[in-house]
Amino acid sequence: MSQKSATSGIGAIMNQHRGLFKEYQDVKKKVKAYQKQRFLTPGESVEQRTLQRLKLYKKDQLQRLESKMAEMGLVPEKK
Repeated sequence: MSQKSATSGIGAIMNQHRGLFKEYQDVKKKVKAYQKQRFLTPGESVEQRTLQRLKLYKKDQLQRLESKMAEMGLVPEKK
């Protein structure tokens, strides 16, 4: 693998991590907003459960990507 393609691969992984982290944070905020509500309609309750599952899925994806990055010697940016 050439130096240029390795660098672009690293950049792609870092961009993927940034995007995935942002998606995770957005879903986390939505879940938190539902948790703050005292009562939820049945539709809101379903939406909350769906978002909680999505949040866990995004977190799992982040952890897998971070493991891959650690194997490559990369450290994800903490925000």
